[in-house]
Amino acid sequence: MNIKKIKRDLISKIYYTLFIIIIYRLGSFIPLPFLNNRVSILSLGIMPYISASILTQLMCYMFPFFYKIQQDGEIGIKKINNITKVLTILISLIQAPVYLNITLTEFYNFINCKKILMITSIICITTGTFFTMWLGEKINAKGIGNGNSLIIMSGILSRFIYSIIDEILNRIKNNNKLLGITILLFELLIWLLIIGISIIIINFVKKIHIQYVKKFDLNNYSSNLEEIYLRNEIKFIPLKVVYPGIMPIIFSQGILLILITIFNKINNNF
Repeated sequence: MNIKKIKRDLISKIYYTLFIIIIYRLGSFIPLPFLNNRVSILSLGIMPYISASILTQLMCYMFPFFYKIQQDGEIGIKKINNITKVLTILISLIQAPVYLNITLTEFYNFINCKKILMITSIICITTGTFFTMWLGEKINAKGIGNGNSLIIMSGILSRFIYSIIDEILNRIKNNNKLLGITILLFELLIWLLIIGISIIIINFVKKIHIQYVKKFDLNNYSSNLEEIYLRNEIKFIPLKVVYPGIMPIIFSQGILLILITIFNKINNNF
């Protein structure tokens, strides 16, 4: 009976998770208001929240004030979550205009109400980020968990499918179809090899062997000098080689986006 109940709960969580992901994918097709373009209100996705989470963790390690808050049980976790949300707003307000300047520079140059449209676009993108964060929390609460990772994966898969189809069509359209198919198979092999190596590196664990005292044996001793025989047991501490995973790469995207905009502005001024 319990197995059937667990199975039923698991199926309902899977359906709920798929429902939330479909909502996210549909939201990615909603364009910004007053603009006839392909820029969506969910353009930034969950990335500002991921960057804010990493910054919050860094602050907890670097500053004793935030570390004490983190160690304060459930109340501390709620405070850290509130700080993360505030940082999400700040990061979104920084990344949104940078993203709009990169994607809609030519469009904004030909309109008169540039500031009004820029402000409304920033508000919509920031709101879209919070909506995406809320969807991730719903997956964590009522779905199968790992809401942020599933949202990121859904965005990657949506672009990946189109890229694969375009690549196959481009290779087949070549005059030498045999050569195109050979190159396509070679690319597939390299792709699978990179994925396999990445999985091995991420899952690789360095075993640090430790030796500690398990039990004292005082039954055996000599008349001249008492001897203590120690029964030792050797175990190890599993230390992941790549502990942070892909989070540093995600965090660096926001920084690179700002740097690219700054250098583009400097180049345009010259």
